[in-house]
Amino acid sequence: MITTKLLWLVALLSLTFALMACGGEDASDRAAEGAALVEQGRWQEAIVELDLAIDQYITNIGYQKTTGRHAASKVIEFEEAEALVDRSTAHMELGQSQLALKDLDKAVKLRPDYAPAYANRALVQTRLGKDAEAEQDVSQAASLGYDVTGLQRRIDNLKAAR
Repeated sequence: MITTKLLWLVALLSLTFALMACGGEDASDRAAEGAALVEQGRWQEAIVELDLAIDQYITNIGYQKTTGRHAASKVIEFEEAEALVDRSTAHMELGQSQLALKDLDKAVKLRPDYAPAYANRALVQTRLGKDAEAEQDVSQAASLGYDVTGLQRRIDNLKAAR
């Protein structure tokens, strides 16, 4: 009798922890809030929200992979890449180009087909004076269907401001 109750308790606790670990809604909600804060120009607050979202995404990806749910982990990786691009925008606006570059490098690694990551990285590379790398990112973004007209204008403005 006690063994059966103990097994049920262990199963219930395991299920509770599993549900907590895969709480993608919480990460998505935080990422959406962070993106909204970026749109409002509230950079520091955006970074705080996006940090929390990205940490949750990392936890969720690990959980999905350990349970054999690789397709679900790919969806979460896509969402994490979006959050990294948003956080990179906030870092760039605060003059934290190295942190922005680190986020964008990770976003590109997670989603090599995500054009906005290349576009933002081109801006950061330009700000850092890495024009050759920036041009490679512009080309990659264009090859993925990104309209680089506005991007090229922003790059030209960054170069002129040096």
